Order: sequence, then C-alpha cells, then structure tokens
Amino acid sequence: MMNEFFYGAEEPGFMVTTSAQQIIRDPKLFIDSSLAAAKPPGKEEPKKPEAPKPIVMNVSICCNSCVELLEPELKEIKGVKEVTCEIYKKKVTVTGPASVADVLSATRKHFKKAELA
Repeated sequence: MMNEFFYGAEEPGFMVTTSAQQIIRDPKLFIDSSLAAAKPPGKEEPKKPEAPKPIVMNVSICCNSCVELLEPELKEIKGVKEVTCEIYKKKVTVTGPASVADVLSATRKHFKKAELA
C-alpha cells in the first residue's frame, strides 16, 4: 500500500508522506522556525558595546627604570585603563579605549624601537 499523497497534477515536488501529515495534524510536534525566531517590531535588543582590544607593543625595555619611565607616560593618555610591562618578553600591553596612534607616539618619545606586536 502506498502511504504518500501527491498534490497537484503530475507535480511530484509537492509530495507529503504520512509522517509529515502526522506532524501537521499535531500542532505540538510542528514548530515553524520562522515564527519562533520572529521578534516583535520596534523591540530590538540593545547592542552591547564591544570591549576594546588591548594594544600590545614590542618595546625595547630592559629594566625596571624603563618601566617606571614608560608607565606614567602611558597612563596620562585619555582612555588608558591599565598598563602591563613584561621586561623579559619586551612587551607592553595597554588596555582601554585609547587611540593606538597616541599610545605609540607616547612610547616612541622614550623608546625608538616601539612597534605593534
């Protein structure tokens, strides 16, 4: 016995099996993804501001006196929240919404070899 139904004359594209009919008949089993994902108009979720990426630089720092010279200079820049210096890796990380150009120019005042990592 054939458990398929054809809708339309000679259009096999509109074939529905009995299992599909069971899903359509029972509304608990049938969930339309376009209706479930639809949001009411005018009520959009507010976008969260993206956290600024940290600025990582390779700087030719060699000792604690270099760090003591650089940290206050960088902390004066608008938007700088934290400055982390790693002497042995010769890396300086600046966090906060500060301008990359401002941070690089302030670093290059004291250290010629300062570049983005």
